[in-house]
Amino acid sequence: MLLSTYRMRIRWHVPKIIFPSAFSQERLLHLKKHKEKWTWTMPQGHDTGIKVKNSYLSTRKLAPLIVKDPNYVTWYACGPTVYDHSHVGHGATYLQFDMIRRILTKYFGLNIAMVMGITNMDNKIINRALLYDKGFMEIADTYESTFMDDMKNLNILPPTSFLRVTDVIPHIVDFIQDIINKKQAYVTGNGNVYFDYNSAHQSIAKLMGEYFEPDISMKEKRFEKDVSLWKTARPGEPYWDAPWGKGRPGWHIECSVIASMCFGNNIDIHTGATDLRFPHHEYEVAQCDAYHRCQQWVNYFLHTGHVKVTGDVKMSKSLGNFVRIVDFLNDCQDPDILRLLCAHNKYTKNFKISDKLSEVEIFFASLTSLLKQCKDIGSGRIKAKVNTPRIEQAIQVFEKGIIKDFQDDFNISQAFTKLRKLMKQIETGFVVQDAPSDVVGVIKAIFVIENFLDNLGFTFHKRI
Repeated sequence: MLLSTYRMRIRWHVPKIIFPSAFSQERLLHLKKHKEKWTWTMPQGHDTGIKVKNSYLSTRKLAPLIVKDPNYVTWYACGPTVYDHSHVGHGATYLQFDMIRRILTKYFGLNIAMVMGITNMDNKIINRALLYDKGFMEIADTYESTFMDDMKNLNILPPTSFLRVTDVIPHIVDFIQDIINKKQAYVTGNGNVYFDYNSAHQSIAKLMGEYFEPDISMKEKRFEKDVSLWKTARPGEPYWDAPWGKGRPGWHIECSVIASMCFGNNIDIHTGATDLRFPHHEYEVAQCDAYHRCQQWVNYFLHTGHVKVTGDVKMSKSLGNFVRIVDFLNDCQDPDILRLLCAHNKYTKNFKISDKLSEVEIFFASLTSLLKQCKDIGSGRIKAKVNTPRIEQAIQVFEKGIIKDFQDDFNISQAFTKLRKLMKQIETGFVVQDAPSDVVGVIKAIFVIENFLDNLGFTFHKRI
């Protein structure tokens, strides 16, 4: 499949000169306070022993992962906008977080409640419906269904709950009204509602460290970085009734409301791809800070890197350079290949499938062959002399080592490096010969490797 190359355009932003006379003294003091650097506060609770790359922190230093309650860890995951098929980039993000979720559960004993929001009303859905002369919800329902099928085919654990935007509109309206009442959002003459960036009760620049000066030249919006909370419906568009007029919610407010509905004024973990850091997650947090009047609505933001197509261009539906998950799975020798690709890459890093696909396929074949041989020896179909002490010692080193890797920001790729070493020790730990021998070491090797694969969501070993 040929993937197109796209040139990235860089647009330089030249800030406008703002004269103090444009604002009241009170407003200027508020802006000064708004610029003050916000500092992440380490939460109180259960120390998991894991250190993670928290996107709140600009340094490379990892932060201890502390959850409020190990028996009820709250996790909000941004879901898809369902206007087209999911692609491999989406699949990689959900696979990486699926493995992290399984690690937290299987190796560190946490019980996780995960909620995912589904954006089933959006400009892209409306445009697709108009293009194909179909109903808006027909488009959304169709691609939500294909997304669910893709997640199932990738063996990704479903969240505790899916919530669709169209099912929570009354909650969104109430949420927006509360922010308006707190004077952190405003209604325009056209019935649009915007979040007032510069009235936020604390700095918005939590995830990206960006601050934007007001632009008094804007017409409807007070400031170019004020984001839409409610969009007035245009002719032919779907709408819901609200105190400000007929319309529909903006994108960022949807996740703010869904997550708040389920978890209230504080969440342990929030996840998504790195392109969601700004503006989506930045404004999502700001809106919830305003609504809940809290200082730290989310304790930990974890973000994945992108699947790159060529150079620095990410795989994207909007760029049209994507490979559908269903097509990738049809072309692969096993559905677990994509999970294995993700496991060989640090979740926070970008990667190109073409760079590691051959390596992963060779490893997959080697591991499959070893497991098959071990099962043949264990069942007596092949006679072999097994060096059980040597294999057991290698297993002990492996099991201790992967825990340390998982504690190091879920370093799954390093754990697979240790698996490769274990495989070599097992291969040299038996000799095929036509003589009776115990198979204790081989049976234990099968158990440990398959348990490791099970815990990370792999299934191919069950088909050997």
